[in-house]
Amino acid sequence: ACIRAETLRANLSEVGYPGVREEVAYLPGIGVREQNFIYGTTLAMSSFIGVESIAQAAEEIKRPYKWIPLATKLSVAAVLVFALGLSLVGVGTVGWRPLAENAERPLTVLAESLPLIGGVAPALVAATGFVINLVSANTGIIGVSRVVYSMGRFRLMPSWFKAIHPRFRTPVRTIVIFGLLGGLLTLLGSLEKIADVYAFGALVSYVLVNVSMIRLREVDRDAYRPWRAPGSIEIGGREIPLVGLLGAVATGVMFALVAALHPVGRSLGTAWFAVGLAVFAAYRTAVGLPITGRVSGEMSRPANYLMDALVLFRPYDDPERVARAVAEGLRGRFRVHLLSVVNPAGMSPDELSREADRTFALLEETARRLRSRGIIATTSVMYGEPVEVAVMEGSSDRYDLVVVLTSRRSMKSKERGLARVVSARLPGKVLILRR
Repeated sequence: ACIRAETLRANLSEVGYPGVREEVAYLPGIGVREQNFIYGTTLAMSSFIGVESIAQAAEEIKRPYKWIPLATKLSVAAVLVFALGLSLVGVGTVGWRPLAENAERPLTVLAESLPLIGGVAPALVAATGFVINLVSANTGIIGVSRVVYSMGRFRLMPSWFKAIHPRFRTPVRTIVIFGLLGGLLTLLGSLEKIADVYAFGALVSYVLVNVSMIRLREVDRDAYRPWRAPGSIEIGGREIPLVGLLGAVATGVMFALVAALHPVGRSLGTAWFAVGLAVFAAYRTAVGLPITGRVSGEMSRPANYLMDALVLFRPYDDPERVARAVAEGLRGRFRVHLLSVVNPAGMSPDELSREADRTFALLEETARRLRSRGIIATTSVMYGEPVEVAVMEGSSDRYDLVVVLTSRRSMKSKERGLARVVSARLPGKVLILRR
């Protein structure tokens, strides 16, 4: 109700600030308005910086393969909604000039213009802004401390950085060091300068992540990917993930613009990278390691994290074949619970007891063979209609994956029916292995 259509329409027709700003490194041959608009776009990009911190805390999240993609998508959507929403509200109420004249406190100007609550709204905005900045600073420290801790583990930085607090189990040294460095950055005295430096470094990492995603699809096709970015194209016989390609182009263009238009980010960012590379090279040389190399997938797996798999075992399954199929299919990433369902229909109590004992013995033998292969395995026997019990147990949050075993030669009708029904009832949670 506060947005005036005429004001919004008039301000949306303005593209770029008309005046010259001292913090912008203008390029010849392009108009001032256009360059100011591009400069503003590079600043707006900073709104998305920090979303990657969700993934950097993967080892401290239960079921990261499930929650990290969801949280990332929701965060990106939230940033878009709030950034575009506040921009439209701002230019539709007070216009762009008052906001430009009060660049250090645009939300306060916007709050003052609100009817009825304009007198108290600025104080609420200030308090909310303090809390948001506190949370944002904490997010930044969480992200960088975990990255440097990980680099210490992989010997890309001195192993001193990988120290863990004995009680809280957090990388205490990196938290303290980079908390202090973040505080020192505030001495620059300008939010735009801080954003310049942060955007420079973040965009380099975004470009590398997208290029790495494209490369990994080629050199590590068999890697376990609980969540896979949708969409791909084929170029020269190579599978190129569309998200990685678009991301590499977009972040590469944005980095070029930041480097061209932001002199503070360009100079301090380059110095930052030069110091980092020098420290890296000196450390690797000092410990007798090559400056370039490849970190294996086994080394980069999350430490001490195992997912839980429910394996549906039939009374006629062969323990050795099942153990071999499960060990090869899950590759040590899971704790395994072997479940067999005995259907009591048509059985006398004595027959049911004998069948349950026989099935339990097979389960225990299979579990023993799995344990000999280094896999944690437990067992249970349940009674009821096999498909319904399997779906009920498989839908539990206790299990990350449901494994259905099938014959290598020709799938029996019962196996085919179980695999089809369980896959339909538990979409995205079922893995079919051939024994």
